[in-house]
Amino acid sequence: MIRRIHLGLASLALAAGLVGCSALGSSDVSVAATTTETTTATTSATTDSGSDELAALLAENEQSHLMDGDTVYDESSVVDISLNGTSATASGDGVEISGSTVTITAGGVYRLSGSLTGQIVVAPDAQEVKVILNGVDLHSDTGSPFVVTDAEKVTLLLAAGTTNSMADATTYAHTSDGAPSSTIDSSSDLTIAGSGTLRLTGNNNDAINSSDGLVIAEGTIEVTAVDDGIRGQDHVIISGGTVRVTATGDGVKADNETDTDRGFVWISGGELTVASGDDGITGFTDVAISGGKVTVTESVEGLEAQTIVIADGELSVTSSDDGINISGDAPTGLTISGGTVVVDADGDGIDSNGSASISGGSVTVLGPTNDGNGTIDVDQGLVITGGELWALGSSGMAETPTQASTQGFVFTTLASGATGEVTIADSNGTVIASQESTKQYASILYSGPAIDPEGNYRITVGGTEVDTVASNQYQRGMQPPAGGGPGGERP
Repeated sequence: MIRRIHLGLASLALAAGLVGCSALGSSDVSVAATTTETTTATTSATTDSGSDELAALLAENEQSHLMDGDTVYDESSVVDISLNGTSATASGDGVEISGSTVTITAGGVYRLSGSLTGQIVVAPDAQEVKVILNGVDLHSDTGSPFVVTDAEKVTLLLAAGTTNSMADATTYAHTSDGAPSSTIDSSSDLTIAGSGTLRLTGNNNDAINSSDGLVIAEGTIEVTAVDDGIRGQDHVIISGGTVRVTATGDGVKADNETDTDRGFVWISGGELTVASGDDGITGFTDVAISGGKVTVTESVEGLEAQTIVIADGELSVTSSDDGINISGDAPTGLTISGGTVVVDADGDGIDSNGSASISGGSVTVLGPTNDGNGTIDVDQGLVITGGELWALGSSGMAETPTQASTQGFVFTTLASGATGEVTIADSNGTVIASQESTKQYASILYSGPAIDPEGNYRITVGGTEVDTVASNQYQRGMQPPAGGGPGGERP
């Protein structure tokens, strides 16, 4: 039975079946003709944190186009297309070849092999197509080398043990509105799966552009682009594989500005590394991280959306401006309920025009060294009810969690900037927590389950005790602490 697996799930256990029986295993695709059916290893989207916020966010967004069976095919039905420099041949129907242009005109399964200077066009009149990339070197001197113009949806299957590459032209011959402008340019829903490798170079614009949705379920995908690396207008879902993006513009982007249930990014598995000249990962509406390992090594703003939910996984962000930014005309907020989050930001570490809450996980924010930004900058105030938070940065706009928080915290500022290890000890000298930083800081904020809201704590920097403070001394940015200022011991 083929079931439609979708994001609008009330149960996160069901969400874990996003990929279902898809994702080609290492023994697939390069199979001999005797294989009757290519079955696939299961790759699940890990969403077992139990976060109500994550479930609610996913329920608000459109269904994923990926279904069980999308990466399963019958070998006997495959049409082989051999690419030979500037020409090609096909072993069956559903293919039209005109010089160096190969057009797939009917639904089915097609296997590409060889090299081509030209273009692959997928136009099956609203039917589903599966394209197996079996060692393909494809580039165009005049435009996009791989275009989907009219399909129900397209699945790219990366054959096991193969490396496939595509590069587009620097200047396109056709530049009218709506014309293809990216290395892989799809007007339909697109899925990438399989255990092979795909290397994409975007010389003109984006490396991958889908004007509908994009799902990456498996494979090694290496992307370099002069603008955005990976763009799915309606959604980008990464549930597996190893994805590396180097982009002058945004790294990973979903930017549907019209439909409230679209324009979102969901990362539930795999390993994603991004180096970008603008946003690392951005969704016009939402960004959700519920598994996998995400590393933004370079960005202006690391993560940006109206709503961001981090429920599980590993996230590391380096940014020249804000690390995690809640923005837009109708910002909702940031929710962290699990996972490990590390932010190194030259602007605000966590910046929310709406709300922000931490209920679980481990969060470390190394914020700005200038007083024009804050390590934590939340318009409605940060609420902590669980988890662990370290926030080290400048003191000019430093702020603490609000009184709505149920977990205690310790806060102080320093007379001058410092580096090195910070330790928090109770009144008996027992160390509760420590954090190392080679980046200069003048404010120290720590919250964890061991902090007594009525306790006193000793703060040591680089082996020297710098302050003894009462816990829960509230402060908003650029305002004196409600409790009379750090340094005061609770009587």
